[in-house]
Amino acid sequence: MRKITEKSLENAAYYYLQRFSSSEGNLRSVLKRKVYKHHLKTGDSIPDQVDTWIEEVISKSKRLGYVDDQSYADGKIQGLLARGKSLKYIYDYLYSKHISADVIESLLNQHFKGEDIETGEYQLEAAIKHARKKRLGDYRIKALPEDYQERQKILQKEIGSLARAGFPIDIALKVINN
Repeated sequence: MRKITEKSLENAAYYYLQRFSSSEGNLRSVLKRKVYKHHLKTGDSIPDQVDTWIEEVISKSKRLGYVDDQSYADGKIQGLLARGKSLKYIYDYLYSKHISADVIESLLNQHFKGEDIETGEYQLEAAIKHARKKRLGDYRIKALPEDYQERQKILQKEIGSLARAGFPIDIALKVINN
């Protein structure tokens, strides 16, 4: 197995970027993970300048236009909005990919053009998409049981499903109690 060098990290980054779009922070994590796995596999010591090499590879990738946090986040937001994901899910997903909160906020505001993001129509439509996909509320297959306690258990589970998906509780109640 070859040693970790700046050139090997650069090749690994470009190979990764051929297959996946990535944010700057995500690429940094991928390269650090590669170095760590190499260290575990071979037992070689990690060179002191690895962090410098990684930063140089990332800056070169940015200069060449292979990594652009703004366009990466914009593309992800468009895809997640089309899939009917909650705004909390979108925010958490992008944050996990090391996109800054400022970039996320500005892009969401661009997509919703001044509309109140949290209480807007999008949240309700997305919650309905989620309910349809998971067969909740009006889209459930079985009718609710007559027993009050059993009925409440099912409704609580459905509201919980929407809440875990990141929808505000008032929207979850609207969708389930429709």
